[in-house]
Amino acid sequence: MYAELLAQLPQQDRLNVDETGHKDNGKGMWTWCFRAPLFTLFKIDPSRGSEVLVATRSLEFDGVLAAIRELFAIIHRREEYGSEQEFHGALEDQGFEVWTQATFRTPATNNLAEQAIRFVVLVRKVTQGTRSLAGRQWSESIWTAIVTCTQHGRSVFDFLSQTVGAFFSDTPPPTN
Repeated sequence: MYAELLAQLPQQDRLNVDETGHKDNGKGMWTWCFRAPLFTLFKIDPSRGSEVLVATRSLEFDGVLAAIRELFAIIHRREEYGSEQEFHGALEDQGFEVWTQATFRTPATNNLAEQAIRFVVLVRKVTQGTRSLAGRQWSESIWTAIVTCTQHGRSVFDFLSQTVGAFFSDTPPPTN
């Protein structure tokens, strides 16, 4: 299910993105949150930069991306660009189109992603992070399932019970 959702990121018309710190066996990493209208996906990565957006193909989608930190970093350095055209080019190089406020189809904030990632921040404070690749992958999958179920008002317990039951009965897992 996780891989299927990851593959769906470029097809979304709106995507809110945020990240928070993560420790893996003491090494500093980042937990990324990709909040789409129908699902939320988490990705743990060593990078906090836009290369994560490229790796998850989030810059390939033809929708509205709210990844405020990357955008503000470019805007903060606006005076470094020789012209308005160079400034717009820098935005487009990072995958941002130049819009007017009237053309936004989604809030110009990443508040939805910030709300979704709060859960992970609380988990991080309790668990102190992960210890291996398997731990990171499990965390990405379980956080994705928990927050997506919550997003749909679905019981996380029922979804996980059905998923485990499907695994042991060699039947397809629940899809919604």
